[in-house]
Amino acid sequence: MREGPLDRRCTSILPADDAVTLKVEAPRRDAARFGELLRKQGGA
Repeated sequence: MREGPLDRRCTSILPADDAVTLKVEAPRRDAARFGELLRKQGGA
């Protein structure tokens, strides 16, 4: 996430059958902002 900044240690990629899930653990004060950035990119 370029607009983050988001520490890589706060994210993990969880593989599934034919897809992956990006898990983001962010401080509460940043969660809404990161959620909006993901929605703009079609990822939430």
